[in-house]
Amino acid sequence: MKYYIIGDTHFGHRELEEYCDRPENFESLIIKNWVKTISKDDLLIHLGDVCLGDNDYWHRIMNSLPCRSKILCLGNHDSKSMHWYLNHGWNFVCNNFTMSYMNKDIIFSHLPLLYTNYDLNIHAHCHTKKRELFDKKQYLFTLEHEYKPVLLDDIILSIVSKKY
Repeated sequence: MKYYIIGDTHFGHRELEEYCDRPENFESLIIKNWVKTISKDDLLIHLGDVCLGDNDYWHRIMNSLPCRSKILCLGNHDSKSMHWYLNHGWNFVCNNFTMSYMNKDIIFSHLPLLYTNYDLNIHAHCHTKKRELFDKKQYLFTLEHEYKPVLLDDIILSIVSKKY
């Protein structure tokens, strides 16, 4: 099983084409890249802001995509209850969670957590075309870079080698 990161998919949020310079087909790009990247045995960590508009429609689409398990760190646009998300295909729903991986204590969240005792905070929320490491602890995952899930190993290795 591999661990993949994605966030700020904002399915149904057409304004992001203007606000974040996303292409008109950003939703189909995300879905196509998901299918090409993630297998049925993998785990997906979504860093929040799944969709706007018809939540049921986009959650049905996401449930049809390959993935063993899906974790959702609620974002500022994820306005349903945790119970609702659990009933719509998510295996675990939280505001943030921690795990030790590749000798790093990591906290995953939607918003950046500026003061933590963890080695690394992997977060989303800030839309930019560049993934960045701030203060050697804050890693911004941005979907606008390639519109695809990214292997957690690749994120950690890029940080360790400082090729972010």
